Order: sequence, then structure tokens, then C-alpha cells
Amino acid sequence: MGDWLTRTRMLGMAAIVFDVRKAERRLLAAGASQKLAEATADLMSEAVVHNLDALVTKDYLDHVLDARFSQQDTRIDQRFHELETQLREFRAGVRGELRLVHVLQALLVAGVFLPQLRAFFG
Repeated sequence: MGDWLTRTRMLGMAAIVFDVRKAERRLLAAGASQKLAEATADLMSEAVVHNLDALVTKDYLDHVLDARFSQQDTRIDQRFHELETQLREFRAGVRGELRLVHVLQALLVAGVFLPQLRAFFG
């Protein structure tokens, strides 16, 4: 678990230090027996070290959030690309249908108005 006097754990750039001897001296100054002070300080040290696994540092959180945002940005970019592709395909289909409508309109004009013009100028 580390040194009896000081237990240190590095988390990214931060270090958490628990000075067992200092805790022991404070307990002795408060009137605890030597045995109780040693046991209490040791238990406190173990609790600190045990709970460090659940500690989240700013560096770790920044790293995780950057990775998640990067993944989300990639998904959004992919979705926009898919939508752009679908929109291009839709526009191409609409253009093709409009060409057909224009051809049919031209045939309608030719079929209706040309005979009328021929009869009028006839």
C-alpha cells in the first residue's frame, strides 16, 4: 500500500498525500492512546487510498470529454454527409421528373395550340 509515513497517489498531474504520522501526532495531542492513534491514522490512510479510485481529476475529465465530443462531432459529420448525399439524390430525381413534365407540357402545347394556330392562319 505504500510507505507507512506518507501514502501518495499520482492522478494525472495532481498528487494526493496523506501523512499518517501527522494524523497520529494530532490524535495523540487530542488525548488518544498511542495504540488508538496509530490504528486510527492507519485506517484513515487506507480509506483515503481506497477512495482515490473514485476521484476524478480535471485532466481526466477533460480527456474523457474531449474524446466524447470528438466522437459526437464525427457522428454529426457523418450524418450531415449522409443527409447531403440523400438531398443530392432527391434533387437529381426531381430534376429528372421536371424534365419529363417540361417535355409533356411541350407536347401538350404542340398538340393543342398548333392545330388552333393552323386553323386560325389557315
